[in-house]
Amino acid sequence: MKTSQRLLKRLGQFTAQAAFVSVVAFGLPGTAAAADVTVDCDGPGPADFGSINDALAALSLEGPNTIFVFPGSCVENVVIHNRERLTIVAPDGNVHINPADPDQPVITIGDSRGIVLVALAAYSSNQNGVAITSSSQVQLFMHSNDNDAAGFFVESSFSVYFASHATGNGSDGLFVWEGSEVLLEGATMTGNGGFGAICRDGSTCILKGNVVVENNSSVGLVAVNNSLIKVSSLSGPNSIQGNAFYGIYLARNSVADLRGDYDNFVTANNGPGIHLETNSSLGLFNSTISNNTGPGVEVLRSSAAEIVGTNAISNNDGADLVCDSTSLIHGNLNGISRFNCARIERAVGPPRPGAIN
Repeated sequence: MKTSQRLLKRLGQFTAQAAFVSVVAFGLPGTAAAADVTVDCDGPGPADFGSINDALAALSLEGPNTIFVFPGSCVENVVIHNRERLTIVAPDGNVHINPADPDQPVITIGDSRGIVLVALAAYSSNQNGVAITSSSQVQLFMHSNDNDAAGFFVESSFSVYFASHATGNGSDGLFVWEGSEVLLEGATMTGNGGFGAICRDGSTCILKGNVVVENNSSVGLVAVNNSLIKVSSLSGPNSIQGNAFYGIYLARNSVADLRGDYDNFVTANNGPGIHLETNSSLGLFNSTISNNTGPGVEVLRSSAAEIVGTNAISNNDGADLVCDSTSLIHGNLNGISRFNCARIERAVGPPRPGAIN
């Protein structure tokens, strides 16, 4: 269609990035014929359909299919179920999706693979803005704002690429659980009523770079119940700052590993910069932990922290490095002057002096 061809040319950087990630994450597309259709929720107009759900109903489940959405406001609960190789994109942006049923998520994706959502915005659900479930593979380049629950909810899904923005949601910006895996790059989680992002129950959250977690009403990043947070900063620095409680919180056999080519900043949080407890562990390399209202790094209840490379842990309230008598800190502690920890491993000599809590 001429309209679809014109819109395709205007996708620009979003589509190029999405296409690259599609090949890497989901494999090369199959040989089925592609279908391109257009949607104008504000119609009437030249578009093929007046809603995203109407367009979905007309397309094959296996794809590849692309839905181009004109600027405007869509009032619907978009449901993507049991689909493959589907892209929904707003080439000109300014597509706000509000739920027809506010007690359901704005967008629900389940049992689907190769799903790409670009430049959409999910608003004002009493539930989650975007819910991803049931082993789905999804790439998100969009916004989810002002929902009563989480901005983005990921359950039992093993490949989610998250280059999105969650702002002003009543609960968490990003909620990941039940063995899910999410890769974050160029994402923001700011001003949410709960955690910036929580990764729990055997899940993995990887921050590749240029991720901002700021000014949330609880902890910035959380990993609990055998979960992993890896802050690699391969594509740029990450910032976790200004959150109402800890910057990073680890508990119940969880792990955080902060290292990469650029600096990671955990600064100006209300409480410890990084807190770990109950058999959790921390790896810290090339990171700045500063100006938090509690200790820079706090290691409690049979946990351990390895500090290597070049770190700046300074100007935190109280000690910059704290551990109790059940926990252990080891590694390169050069440049860290304020300790409250007797269990510090070093090559020669007894443990460093300090209070045992």
